[in-house]
Amino acid sequence: MVVVFMVAVGVVFVFFCSGLHFPMWNAKGNLTAHLMRDLRLSLPGHATVTHAVRVAYRDPGEYYAVELPQVEAAAFVAKVRLASHELEEVDPARPWSMGRIPTWWKPNDLPNLKRLDFQLQSGLGGYMLYYSESAGTVYLFWYEI
Repeated sequence: MVVVFMVAVGVVFVFFCSGLHFPMWNAKGNLTAHLMRDLRLSLPGHATVTHAVRVAYRDPGEYYAVELPQVEAAAFVAKVRLASHELEEVDPARPWSMGRIPTWWKPNDLPNLKRLDFQLQSGLGGYMLYYSESAGTVYLFWYEI
């Protein structure tokens, strides 16, 4: 009985407290569900989630890299601006931390990088969105508190 309990505690720790990155199987579906629930908008039709991981913390976070045509990227960012709550333009170099960052997370490679931070209306989470007006890659970090 004690062994079963210890294994269960270990499993809970690994999946919810370890800070490890776990791949997502339906990354586009997960991101679309967050966007629909939080902002009432969806990803553009040609959007492809090229990378996504869930961070194993008590307060969950998810990293996404999304590729789409530049015109659709600009339109998507404009829709996010209209739909978001407490939107803040932030210096992209402003530090923040959710533990270890995925190796593919490279928003600084985008030309003329910009960053938008916004909270959910509930105040219990939000998004960080990195983008460039001249690129078709958007990096999103979603989190809950």
